[in-house]
Amino acid sequence: MSHNRNGVVNSMKRTLEFSYQWWRAEEYTKVKPEHETALEDSAKTRIAEMVKLGMVEGQLIENIRMTDDDPEEGVSYLGYWKSIA
Repeated sequence: MSHNRNGVVNSMKRTLEFSYQWWRAEEYTKVKPEHETALEDSAKTRIAEMVKLGMVEGQLIENIRMTDDDPEEGVSYLGYWKSIA
């Protein structure tokens, strides 16, 4: 850590917060519990990509097929994220 000539620490601190929400595209119903971790990972990745482009909010789209109960074409999800000021 460096100090300026008055002995004050030169530092920079920022807190970035985002909210996001997912729902099933076809039925506008709740997320399947077994898909939650994959959707969380997808949201984090996509939000980081969009923030680098200067965006402060945006749409999320994902398709997941993880279990034998999921349809062959997967389960489509839509979502939305925004930065919290």
